[in-house]
Amino acid sequence: MFRSKSFINRSLSFNSLSRSQSTSDIEKTVFNVNTLITVKKVRAKKVVEAIDRILTKNMTDKWKFSGFNDQLDFNQIKWGERYVNSHNMFNDIKANAEDYMKKAKSNNDRLFFIIYYCGVPIGGLQLGLKNLSASNSVFLKVPEVEFIVTHCGIRNCGIILMEQAVNESQQLGMGGKLMLYSLSGAEPAYLKMGFTKRDSGYLYLDPSESSVWRIVNGCYKYKKC
Repeated sequence: MFRSKSFINRSLSFNSLSRSQSTSDIEKTVFNVNTLITVKKVRAKKVVEAIDRILTKNMTDKWKFSGFNDQLDFNQIKWGERYVNSHNMFNDIKANAEDYMKKAKSNNDRLFFIIYYCGVPIGGLQLGLKNLSASNSVFLKVPEVEFIVTHCGIRNCGIILMEQAVNESQQLGMGGKLMLYSLSGAEPAYLKMGFTKRDSGYLYLDPSESSVWRIVNGCYKYKKC
C-alpha cells in the first residue's frame, strides 16, 4: 500500500501513533530513523497481536475524516481512501493469519513479516510460497507478495518491507525474485522499486537485473533507501 502524500508532518511518539503525533514520512526526521526500524518474520499469532494493536490503538477510526464526500476537500477524500485501503489490507492479513491458527498450519506456504518503529508495529507483509510447488506449472515459480501495507499516516517504509521479501526470496534460492498483483494506483510505486509489468498482468522483480538494487554484505538493498 503506497500513498501519494500526507498532509500531516510531525514526529512519532515512541509508544503510540496518533494522528496528531504522526508524520507523513518518518524517514525524513532529523535522525537516522532506520536505526529505530526493525522487520521481523513472525508466526501467525504474533501477526494477529500486532495488527490488533495497530487497528485498536495506532490507527483507529479517528484517523478517518467523518462526513460525506461532498463536505470534504480533495486531500481529505484521498486521505480517507488511504485509511480504508490500509485498514482493509491489515484485516486481510489478519484473517489469513487467523486461518493458520485455526487449522494449526505451519508457515510452509505463506510467511508473515511485521515492521516496527521503536517497538510499535506500523505495517506488515504477507509472502506467498505456493507458487514454488513443483506441481504448480501455472504460475511463475517465485514468491508472491500477496499483501504489503503500512500505517496510513506513514510513507516510504514499504520499501523496507520489500527489501525483507527480496532477501527472503534470496534465502529460499529464488535469487531475490518476486511477483505481485498491484492495487489500482499503486503500480507506479512498484515500478519505481524495479518491478516490471508482464503480459499476464502481474508485476515481476529480478533485483539482479535492476539498476535500483545492489548487494551489500550479501543482502539486497534498494539503492534509494
